[in-house]
Amino acid sequence: MQTSFSGGAADIAFHNPGSEMPRDCVCQSHQDHRRSLPPRGRALFTEATEMAAAPPYDRMRSLADLFAKSDHRLTLAEARRYISQFPQHYLGWKVAGACHEGLFEFDAAAKAMEKALRIHPGDAEGLGNLAKVYKDLGHLPDALATYRKAMRLRPDDTEILGKYLFLLNYFNAASPEETFREASRFGSLLSTWAAPERFTAWTPRLAGAALKVGLVSGDLGNHPVGFFLENVLQAIDPTKIEITLYPSSSRHDALTSRLQSHGHAWKPIFGLDDADAATLIHADGIEILVDLSGLSAWHRLGVFARKPAPIQMSWLGYFATTGLPEMDYLLADDISVPAAHENHFSETVIRLPHTRLCYGHDLLASAPAVIPAPAKPPGQVVFGCFQNLSKITPEVTALWARVMRELPQARMRIQNIQLASDGSRSQIVAQFQKNGIAADRLDLHGPTSFDAYLKAHEDVDLILDTFPFPGGTTTCEALWMGVPTLTLAGERLISRQGQSLLLAAGLGDWVAAGEDEFVAMAVSRAVDTAGLADLRQRLRAKVASSPLFDSQAFAGDLTQAWLDIASESAQPGLSHGRR
Repeated sequence: MQTSFSGGAADIAFHNPGSEMPRDCVCQSHQDHRRSLPPRGRALFTEATEMAAAPPYDRMRSLADLFAKSDHRLTLAEARRYISQFPQHYLGWKVAGACHEGLFEFDAAAKAMEKALRIHPGDAEGLGNLAKVYKDLGHLPDALATYRKAMRLRPDDTEILGKYLFLLNYFNAASPEETFREASRFGSLLSTWAAPERFTAWTPRLAGAALKVGLVSGDLGNHPVGFFLENVLQAIDPTKIEITLYPSSSRHDALTSRLQSHGHAWKPIFGLDDADAATLIHADGIEILVDLSGLSAWHRLGVFARKPAPIQMSWLGYFATTGLPEMDYLLADDISVPAAHENHFSETVIRLPHTRLCYGHDLLASAPAVIPAPAKPPGQVVFGCFQNLSKITPEVTALWARVMRELPQARMRIQNIQLASDGSRSQIVAQFQKNGIAADRLDLHGPTSFDAYLKAHEDVDLILDTFPFPGGTTTCEALWMGVPTLTLAGERLISRQGQSLLLAAGLGDWVAAGEDEFVAMAVSRAVDTAGLADLRQRLRAKVASSPLFDSQAFAGDLTQAWLDIASESAQPGLSHGRR
């Protein structure tokens, strides 16, 4: 997630990963991005350049260089030295906050960012950065209020507006109409700024040639996008579809290398501004350009606003409308977006026949064997949740507590990266205690290795899903480890994700239509310990042959959808997408 640092008008951009994002970071020069900025941003850039030579801004440039090397400890030490010299200069506190966030020290990050804002309360970027940390800490009302304060200062700042839109997916109270309205404003701003550099003509495909498809993402590696993409890319027939991957971040890990090997070409755009990236993609003759980020970290919707490809679509890495007029399609399924919900999107909805997502992470091939559950009395079960703290809202814990009050011998295991923090642990305990569940019924764990995380499922009988933002990757991995998830269906694409995944896995009877049904189903499953034990032993084989894990079948569906869209768009008199 981008974290910006402004000194008056100085705008030194640090790319700082959040708790769900890749752990690498990139610091790109201002000149690389200048032409992609709206007019107000260009003015700020010019003023920042004039101010940059004066102290303490020269020291900030050295901090930027350190931060770009992903050494948060070293940068934090330098930031502290800077603070000792300039204690009333907010930039040092801002950098320190970003370093703490990069180290997943969210309590310390919030304190440093709050200190910076006490010094400079009008820093809109700083407010946006703090709101992101509040989200990671699960302080969603504070995050929402802070984003709104930042938006009042800069109503046309698409970075702040985009992060605000992303946050709305965590709130039941955020209506689809509100989200659509704000997303449309976001898309209109990007589209207007990009208009002078928008392409209106494209190179036609040669007869008999493979369809050229480009995928744009900053998450091509050890990230849910990579996990859902890997085996699908490997299964696509290169004689039909020629895949070019356009990474928008500099991250590189073992999964990145495997993804790179599955494509026809690998062309990084993280060092290019939006106009140059769009020119590169246009020159490559891409016919269908697919956005895998939406409004998440490292997104390049400014590239899509320039229309480098005649057909553009959103898929996989986002779960709401982009609001961008130049985004023609959204790739979904019947469960994720029923016909009655199409008006939630500016894009035309295209549905795959079975599922919009197919999990295919190679690491599951070496996953631990499923261990039989020990015999337990009815109701003496361990519920689990391995999701990010920002999804475990007071409303979620209140519903889980209703289940646990019905089952006095049941326990709850929660594990995520934020629970390494004492403050986060106290927060979760307080939420349960408020609802009558004692702390000694909770097992709270911080982050572990991937293997240890998978093995932790041996201690869990069933997963209780979060809402309105349910599990995705964690749901699939739990299924693989023999642990089913009970989910609550909602009214938006993201809130229907659990339902879509479980139906694709052949577990439609694990979807609750409402909160009362959720409680009743959780209790009935918990007392059937023999049934849970039997399902645990059968579940891996069951889901392995289901559409949720069948990469070959999914690749065929995806290929056919792309070919059909390209064919229809090529017919005279037909337009693609909504305008």
